[in-house]
Amino acid sequence: MKRFWALTILILSGEAIFALPFHVARFFRPTLLHALSLSQAELGAMQSAYGLVALLCYFPGGFLADRLSPKVLIPTALTCTGLSGLYFASLPSRLGMFCLHIFWGMSTILLFWGALIRATREWGSPTTQGRSFGLLDGGRGALAALAAGLGVLILHAQAGDDLEPAQRLTALRQIIYLYTGLTLLLAPLGYWALNALPQFRRAANGPTIRVKDLLVSATQPAVLLQGGVIVAAYTAYKSLDFFTSYAVDIFGWDEVEAAALSTFSVWLRPVAAIGTGFLADRLSATSLCIWSFASLFIVYVVTLLFGVNPEASWLLLGTVCLSSLLVYGFRALYYALLEENTIPHAATGTAVGVISLIGYSPDFFFPALAGELIDRHPGRLGYQYFFFVLALAVLAGLLCTLAMRHFAHKQSTSEDTRR
Repeated sequence: MKRFWALTILILSGEAIFALPFHVARFFRPTLLHALSLSQAELGAMQSAYGLVALLCYFPGGFLADRLSPKVLIPTALTCTGLSGLYFASLPSRLGMFCLHIFWGMSTILLFWGALIRATREWGSPTTQGRSFGLLDGGRGALAALAAGLGVLILHAQAGDDLEPAQRLTALRQIIYLYTGLTLLLAPLGYWALNALPQFRRAANGPTIRVKDLLVSATQPAVLLQGGVIVAAYTAYKSLDFFTSYAVDIFGWDEVEAAALSTFSVWLRPVAAIGTGFLADRLSATSLCIWSFASLFIVYVVTLLFGVNPEASWLLLGTVCLSSLLVYGFRALYYALLEENTIPHAATGTAVGVISLIGYSPDFFFPALAGELIDRHPGRLGYQYFFFVLALAVLAGLLCTLAMRHFAHKQSTSEDTRR
């Protein structure tokens, strides 16, 4: 039961802490844009500010995760992020929103991310890394879908399918308070649950890694290529933020319908992540990455060619469902690759810091790039450019995965020769 509650808290906190920075903009993007009088490019620039700060925090955050207990780091991060929601609910100015995104970059990454990944890896065994991270992300997806579903109900309760400006502001504040309350509630629960397991009570697990060893680890081809794999997969994940606008701009759906579609896609996340995680333990995370990238490339090319026709609603549904299944499946594989790349457990935090520094760079450039493409080329052309960029990204991810498998096979052959 102690292990069950620890994993439950890791799942809940792992999604709740990102609700304020990401969920509001992802599931209720048109509502947020109208309420704050923002353009796609302006919101994209704010999210890029978050991404830049996050990039600067990944490595020091991983360093902290190898030296401080997650029972300290995780509750502290939840408290700081939750309190910021009270300011967010005031619907601040553009400058205030920029500052808020910068703060979120520090509270969610410096204090939280490395601790979450290390705790999850240590929760599972070497042979169950796929299911450990699959359960983590699948559970996070279920929480995201539940919270987003409540948000859609709030939108609908305000004025059905037609939101007036005052009703839009009220609904948005209620949604922000929902996420704020959940984040703050999990802080004390997180300390209680993680403190119950001995491996999470220690300040650091395993020997201290020297700076020289960290540099050697950071420059290994497998580590750098794993970062490249996550760049491509995470770019595809970030594209989900724009599917509500895609449904509104191209297919003429209203805000409530578009938010409902986005919420439905999140319900695919538990199925995709957990299923992929269990498959990864039976097959291999690398093989699943190869097949997933190839499939996602086909989806984006078909959508690029045929999915910007306002009459083809079935293609909208197909694109959202198929891409969501594949993208959420990737999230169970990101860090299951650590075991296949034989990264030492004692260096998990710092390795995650290096990989995340590379892998989550789309937080910095993709929102601004996508927002600029859609704003500068209104209508069908903008979204064609959007899906073209995505197709290139997943093709690059496929090449990185093939190269990573080549280096892993070469290393395994070298070790067999030495024996």
